[in-house]
Amino acid sequence: MRPVIDGDDAKVILVGEAASSAAAIVVVEEQRADAVILDVQMPVSEGLKAITSLRERYPQLGIVVCSFDLDPPTVELVLAHGADTCLAKPLRRSEVHNALGSVRSYDRPNGGHGPPLAALAGGATAR
Repeated sequence: MRPVIDGDDAKVILVGEAASSAAAIVVVEEQRADAVILDVQMPVSEGLKAITSLRERYPQLGIVVCSFDLDPPTVELVLAHGADTCLAKPLRRSEVHNALGSVRSYDRPNGGHGPPLAALAGGATAR
């Protein structure tokens, strides 16, 4: 995911990486992230747990879910657990940036100023 999100024309600042729902919560808290890009296949049950936990703790957090396997029942389940939107892999940078921009709120941790601060959950690297 990093190459899709990061780069010279990036409109997103990557602030952390998490391999579990517990780690995602820590990264969001420590880095004051505006949004999380989460692979629901971390496995699915772990991804759903991460979505639910993040939504409960950070109601204004943008949650963008990405996966190669986004059949309609999975999308419904992900959205029901609190994700804002779902994107099917492979992704273009513009798709991710547009999704993050659309879920951002001025009530989010960085006050809505500057590019979204995004954390990655599910195996991507971040700076």
